[in-house]
Amino acid sequence: MVRTWKLSVGFAVLGLLAAGCDTAKNAATKVEEKAKQEASQAEDLAKRAKDDVKAAAEKAKLAVVKPVEAELPKIEEKIKELSGESATQAKGKFEAFQKRLEEFKSASPDKWESLKDGLMKDFEELKKLVGLAK
Repeated sequence: MVRTWKLSVGFAVLGLLAAGCDTAKNAATKVEEKAKQEASQAEDLAKRAKDDVKAAAEKAKLAVVKPVEAELPKIEEKIKELSGESATQAKGKFEAFQKRLEEFKSASPDKWESLKDGLMKDFEELKKLVGLAK
């Protein structure tokens, strides 16, 4: 895009120089100003598109995290009801799951998608372990 712009500006300048120096300078200045304005608009559009992608990724991540976080208090209550070996095992899995959830929440958009399946699998296993899964 930049090469095309430079090439078109170059041809415009050459054509205008052939028509007359003073007129060419004025016209070249106008063409250059217009090109800069359009380049600025393109940069703004690119920035907005990047921001939109980032916002969409955050919404998608939130759609995964929100239901999981809503279940965590229920899981904690079920763990408190357990005793012995099953309580110890459930506490260990719960702590490991919380670490994985924090890792998921802090991951970049290109990485969290790959972590999602493992997180959801661990979540389902944890729910089964404490007796919340049907």
